[in-house]
Amino acid sequence: MCCLTIRKFADVLPGALSPLKALLLGVLITGSGSATAQCLHSLAVPESFLDDSYTGNSDFNLLIFGNYSATAATVQGKVAVGGNFTFSHASDPFIVGTDLAAPFSTDNFVVNGEFSNTGDSPVQVRGNFRYRQNSSGSDLPVHSPGEGNNGQFSGDLISFATLKTYFENLSADYAAIPVTPGTSSDFSAGIITLTGTGDIRDYVFTLDATQNAVNGISFIDIPVGSSITLNLTGTNYLFNNFSPGTFSGDHVKGLLLNFPDAEQIVVIGLDINGSVLAPQANLQLLAAGTVNGRIILGGNLAQNNVAFSFQHPCIVPDALPVTISYIGFRDEAGSQTLRWTTTHESGFDRFEVLRSIDGTGWAVVGIVPGSNGDREVNTYSFPVSDRDGGRYFRLKMIDRDGSYELSRIVTASFPR
Repeated sequence: MCCLTIRKFADVLPGALSPLKALLLGVLITGSGSATAQCLHSLAVPESFLDDSYTGNSDFNLLIFGNYSATAATVQGKVAVGGNFTFSHASDPFIVGTDLAAPFSTDNFVVNGEFSNTGDSPVQVRGNFRYRQNSSGSDLPVHSPGEGNNGQFSGDLISFATLKTYFENLSADYAAIPVTPGTSSDFSAGIITLTGTGDIRDYVFTLDATQNAVNGISFIDIPVGSSITLNLTGTNYLFNNFSPGTFSGDHVKGLLLNFPDAEQIVVIGLDINGSVLAPQANLQLLAAGTVNGRIILGGNLAQNNVAFSFQHPCIVPDALPVTISYIGFRDEAGSQTLRWTTTHESGFDRFEVLRSIDGTGWAVVGIVPGSNGDREVNTYSFPVSDRDGGRYFRLKMIDRDGSYELSRIVTASFPR
């Protein structure tokens, strides 16, 4: 499917292929691995920009060329930050690689500048964390046993400066592709409407939607399986309250929002289903939300103390013996209680409650049997009456055949 898509793009590129376009097409054909084969736009980093010491694939969920000011977040895939990474949150962690598959000996979180954790919660990584500096001596990320380690580097693990130029050129080339004949695009009352021809094909739209806040995207006569490149021209964008009804996830693997000229993008209550290529822009997140797509950002990313979820639409998560919809602590009568809720249990045996002082070494402090009943929702609790043993907790969910998965790390808030 990938190569057919690329041949169609080559057909619509004007004139003879320049060396740059030929390079880009070659990367698009060969650059995506099996984990991302269903994505119709390749945003992987070409190997020529990676040092020989870098391990693993180069398809990042988040690729930020500036600084990243983070609060609580979950990222399904890999993260690379060209500048500084600062994390601060009182109770919830920043988690990288929640849906990445083994082996976890690959470099899944890279910070090219200064790493700093100024909060009371951990940064958790499935896979290796590579960083240039930690001058403040703040807590480095934690890993589950066998799921990677921390390592400092010098030199250029990723050549961010030249890589940024590469993505600027890629964005410009997408913007130069002519609009697909027989299609139309419109921006009215906050809604972007894209109308296709009714065929599964590669669609290209170009639109300036900077006049008002964008509240949604509507797709008409564009079948699922189509590749959609939406070139959004202009320098400043405000996205406000996308809702599932106006921006469904049907085209999540095929939609690319390309911002060739944007300098500032602000999102408020945003749930967006598509990848973002904005090689000149800063991104401000002002309310909790989700981006179900890859993000390539040339400037800074600021979460502004709001929780966010960054999902990779082409990662197939490993099957869990149980599905946890909630895990966290509640203060009950002056003591902390670990609570969690499941929405699916099948052939499931038990939960082991794990506790840690530093987020790296874990001890079993309790066992809770699974319900395996007919109820759609099951709620569990485990009281924690003392501070001894640490404030980091997680669950080990064990199937009857002995296979298991680990939950995310949560933090108890003990009185100081």
